[in-house]
Amino acid sequence: MSITIEPPEFVFPDKLLFSRDTNFHEYKDECIEWMRQYSFKHSTWSKSNCGGYQSPDQFYLEESFAPFLNRFCEHLRASIDAYANPDDCAIEEIDNIRISNMWFNFNYQHSYNTTHVHPGSVLAGVLFLHVPEDSGELVFEADNQWAHALVNSDASKGIVPEEGGLILFPSYLPHRVTANENKNNEMRVSMAFNLADLPIPPVS
Repeated sequence: MSITIEPPEFVFPDKLLFSRDTNFHEYKDECIEWMRQYSFKHSTWSKSNCGGYQSPDQFYLEESFAPFLNRFCEHLRASIDAYANPDDCAIEEIDNIRISNMWFNFNYQHSYNTTHVHPGSVLAGVLFLHVPEDSGELVFEADNQWAHALVNSDASKGIVPEEGGLILFPSYLPHRVTANENKNNEMRVSMAFNLADLPIPPVS
């Protein structure tokens, strides 16, 4: 037989980065309680969420949230530095990558998030604060999922989150969150955010 088959190559993979704060337990409970109190005073926003509570996306600017934001930013900065590895990442002005908006989610029993992307940003991410058993998966989908599924078996990938875990991903990557089916009616708590290429403001 004169036909030679070369090994297959996979082009344009999407990069996901996972990180974890091993000291997350030190502020987890206080942070969730802060969020609960905030939710009593501010109405839910309706974006991708079906059921549950989604906070306004500038909540983190509240002065009383600063101690939790500082801990989160320490985790986030280390994750961004790792994501922007010059060997496989085209982000050059890493010092200009900063939070453009952020919101938290309470996914009550049977609540879920529909497929969506995060326009107007470079990277998106999620920090998982409370993840009860069977409270849902974060599912990433190929941007051309239906065509992709005709020839590939991996048109989507589900990820079971861990408490204290953070994931960074390209903001153009479609994703959704499956329903919280925890039998004890525990809510899942997450904090989502967008990162944009924003110039450093001048010192006045």
